[in-house]
Amino acid sequence: MNRKLLNEFGFARYIPSQWFSYQFVGQKKAFCQTDGLLFTPKQMKVLIVEVKYKHTPGAYWQLEDKYLPVMKWLFRDWEISTVEIVKWYDPSTQFPTEVLLKKDILSVRPHEFAVHIMS
Repeated sequence: MNRKLLNEFGFARYIPSQWFSYQFVGQKKAFCQTDGLLFTPKQMKVLIVEVKYKHTPGAYWQLEDKYLPVMKWLFRDWEISTVEIVKWYDPSTQFPTEVLLKKDILSVRPHEFAVHIMS
């Protein structure tokens, strides 16, 4: 799926598998690796991408609890959104928040949990 996103958006806008090191106050140094970051520079937007074979609650915790705080600190003046991109989506999957299915990943907004089905 990263290859499809690279083909669609190019290396200038989509960065796959980026590693970050960070350290919050009172904690030891940690690392995280996003599956992808999609940039829309003119609008100062960044989309954090989590790629999964099938829809899973684990994607929520990775995106919201791990990556989002780091990206908010790095891109303080940018609008940051998250999306889980899956091959298979089961709406009966128990999930910690409301899920919005998005056909266009560029339409994802902050404070919503979006899922995009990519074949």
